[in-house]
Amino acid sequence: HGYSEEFLSNKKTFLEISENFINFIKNKKIIIHNAPFDLSFLNYELKLIKKETIDKTNVIDTLELARQKYPGSQNSLDALCKRFNIDNKAFDYGTILIPVFNKEIDSTYNFLNKLAKENSITIHGVNTGLADGIDLGSSHFKRISKKKIALLVGEGFSAYDCGEIWHLFDTRYDIKLTKLDVRNFSSANISDYSTIIMPSSRGLNSKNSDKIKKWVENGGTLIAYKNSLKWVEKNNLVEYNFKETERTAKNISFEQKSNYFGSQAIGGAIFEVNIDRTHPINFGYKNKSISIFRNSTLFIEADKDSYNNPIIYSEKPLLSGYISEENLNNLKSTVPLKINKLNKGKIISITDNTNFRAFWYGTNKLLINAIYFSEQF
Repeated sequence: HGYSEEFLSNKKTFLEISENFINFIKNKKIIIHNAPFDLSFLNYELKLIKKETIDKTNVIDTLELARQKYPGSQNSLDALCKRFNIDNKAFDYGTILIPVFNKEIDSTYNFLNKLAKENSITIHGVNTGLADGIDLGSSHFKRISKKKIALLVGEGFSAYDCGEIWHLFDTRYDIKLTKLDVRNFSSANISDYSTIIMPSSRGLNSKNSDKIKKWVENGGTLIAYKNSLKWVEKNNLVEYNFKETERTAKNISFEQKSNYFGSQAIGGAIFEVNIDRTHPINFGYKNKSISIFRNSTLFIEADKDSYNNPIIYSEKPLLSGYISEENLNNLKSTVPLKINKLNKGKIISITDNTNFRAFWYGTNKLLINAIYFSEQF
């Protein structure tokens, strides 16, 4: 807890305060967060001075209560303090607060009511900023700024990936998105865009690479998919720790060579990833694991600091489809998403297909969160 030997040097020992402590807790219920941890120390000290230990039946463990109420969530004291309740309604990570002024009440109500009906969601009205937990409008709430989004398209870019992303914004979300053809990119003014999406591609030429790098450094957010990550690393925007596959073709004849290499591709399969629900990239998900679609063989090692791995493949990730044994071993405990800062801007790298064929809805949220919550991480 950050206590130094210097700080503790003039404090009383447990023996010196033990009688006061024992009298204080006598015939009382003790409330502890993560009780086994604290009880182990307290009972150890009590045994040393030959005093009766604390029976766990006299203890209420708030960590256990929190786990029952918020299954699959982080339940540290810090995490619990960031949740809040109003009128006995619990609000989770990623709750969006929409302030409404008197002159806008009718128009805002009609607009939100229409959205709620079209999308089968519930919008809660509140008449107070005071809450059980964090208060509305406190520093725990961050402003979501308006985004101007561009999508790179054209020669060298996967037409499938470009089409899937365009369909998501244009048809499903009705969000304005500019398609930037790479043939005209050198003359395009990109300074007004907050986000540029780079679908799987061979990358950009050196002139355009310098242009987009400066744009990121000045505060832009670049979201790169799949093969575009190779261009990102080649141009020194991010240094990935790719997990290389070592293969030895044993007992494979020349005639079988083509089939062997074909079997090492991931044509499209579904995998399980574990997520950190407290990270803004995962806001809106209710479970601690989700299913993700993958059709690439790029494997990125997890960061040594766990808070930098908001999404990570499980130890047994395959849910449906085919993957070779070699690739499956490489996939375990790697990450499909990395977030890196570059001066004032960010690069969000995604190895998987979050928008597959405009029907894999479960992970569309990751792309939208990457755009609208990027200022929060």
